[in-house]
Amino acid sequence: MRVADVEAAIGQLGATPEVIRALAAPLADDLLAEAPVAGEWSILQVIAHLVHADEFAFVARVRSISGGAAEIERYHPVDEIGIDGTPREVLHELLDRLAAGRADAAVLLRSIDPADLDRSAGHPGGSFTAADFVEEWVFHDADHLQQILENVKGRQFGRVGPAMQRALRSMTSVGPQHEVAD
Repeated sequence: MRVADVEAAIGQLGATPEVIRALAAPLADDLLAEAPVAGEWSILQVIAHLVHADEFAFVARVRSISGGAAEIERYHPVDEIGIDGTPREVLHELLDRLAAGRADAAVLLRSIDPADLDRSAGHPGGSFTAADFVEEWVFHDADHLQQILENVKGRQFGRVGPAMQRALRSMTSVGPQHEVAD
């Protein structure tokens, strides 16, 4: 993995907490805390997952593989990490933790010899390089940013009348979780 690619990943990963803060700060507490539909995560659960995945999936795996580990284990995601308070307090605590973790991750990624990012380790899903996990980390962020936007989009979709819902369906991708009877 080239140094320029590592720096690009660091830039994208470092921006995520502030992007989420800009999107989520003006939202009502119920939108932050409630899942859009059964089985989906709330915005706060998505952010909690990002914090947990940083430490236990991405940092741990990049460190292990680049350090020469022959095998790595599966990651088991969580959607809560035990922070108490109002949704707004939890939002700021989670985003502060995410930002601090990303700053630490930037230091780690810059400290690894680029050649060591090409090392690989076995995993139940196949063989992966440390660089694979750096790239997947950026993808993972984008996927969950999209999930947060879908939560907001679904809420807004439910607030417009039937004629606007039909118009929106014809112009945009409105997923099945946003389907509302006419």
